[in-house]
Amino acid sequence: MSTPLSLHAQRALERLGDSDFVNLCIRSDAARNDAHVPGSASPNTRFNSTLEYYLGSQQITHAADTLNSYCQSILGEVVKANEEAWEKIKNSFKFKDREVAATAFFQHRAGDGSVREALRDKLKCFWSPESDVVAKLRNKLVHQNGHDPEREVEKEIDSKNGQWCPIMPPMWIGKSIPVRYDAGDWLAADAEIGLWANSHVRHHIHLMDQNLCHVYSLPRERWVPRTVSRKIASTPLSNSYRGIAPGQSLSSLESTMSTSTPQQNVQPNDASSPYPKPSDEEIACAKRWHSSGKSLSDFVTDYAAKLNLRTIGRANRLAGVILSHTRRGHDCHFEWTFVPNDSDDEGNPEIVSIRLRQKEFKPFITIWGTRSEMRDFEDTGEHAAVLEYLKDCIDKTLTG
Repeated sequence: MSTPLSLHAQRALERLGDSDFVNLCIRSDAARNDAHVPGSASPNTRFNSTLEYYLGSQQITHAADTLNSYCQSILGEVVKANEEAWEKIKNSFKFKDREVAATAFFQHRAGDGSVREALRDKLKCFWSPESDVVAKLRNKLVHQNGHDPEREVEKEIDSKNGQWCPIMPPMWIGKSIPVRYDAGDWLAADAEIGLWANSHVRHHIHLMDQNLCHVYSLPRERWVPRTVSRKIASTPLSNSYRGIAPGQSLSSLESTMSTSTPQQNVQPNDASSPYPKPSDEEIACAKRWHSSGKSLSDFVTDYAAKLNLRTIGRANRLAGVILSHTRRGHDCHFEWTFVPNDSDDEGNPEIVSIRLRQKEFKPFITIWGTRSEMRDFEDTGEHAAVLEYLKDCIDKTLTG
């Protein structure tokens, strides 16, 4: 990821990424063990149900606490950097001195709710409404052991009136919020709700940090995410590995808990999904973007390597007008910054760009470079003319 971010955001995003990976590993180990227990298709249903609740609730709590920690730190940076911002929020806190307030925020000594409200309502920064639901979930799980007799989490969902994050994590487009109640007023927790909370908070921090750093000129650096991997020992249990997908739950306690009320998804207001489903045309456009983006990106990377070009910058992003839950008004942008491999001068780089675009969800491609004019191509899936022009754009980074 080439987007510059504050160090506070980088730490938060790495911790949230670690949470996803570790949770997936633990569930996969449990699934692999079950696959090798003879005599039963679901030998550990009660254990798996307990494990699901524990991991799901812990991931929700970790996501909310990571968001709270980030919000305190970044508000400290904002107050330290900008007197006007402090004037907007100072009446929300007991700290009447700007320097004292900044120190308190850096030390995480302010109320988490007040900090979130200051960022959301007073400074009007980018805010994901899903994070308010995650915070409410966290408080119910931590302080009331998941008991929600007043259905406060459900009321929090209803209070948003269907207004959710304008650009949400792709995996949740078209899906309902997976908040569920089990046995009356007790909140359920599993892999799905844990992944939902974690992915929305990650998305929120990534977008909010860019917004705040830009508006208040906060220090930031390019983030190179560290990778975490895990080797599996070659044992009888590791053979015929039984994988488990992110957000996929282990065997639930269905047949052995006859007194349990069936779980039901919470649906706000009119019981419709808060995330409108895309049309068939939009789905087809998204699939074409995905296919074309991968093939054209691979081509540019391979062709630049053949020409002995060094990539010093790479950006993939969604560009355009922010509209709710749709690709309408957006482009998918890919950009490479090259210098000759034998050159130490990075002061005069050459740029090659691809934009996957659409008009009424009919996809087309725009290509240009530092030394090449913009040119549009219909995206039919056949890219011969596109590849020829890409070659020309990349060649000109060397020849001028």
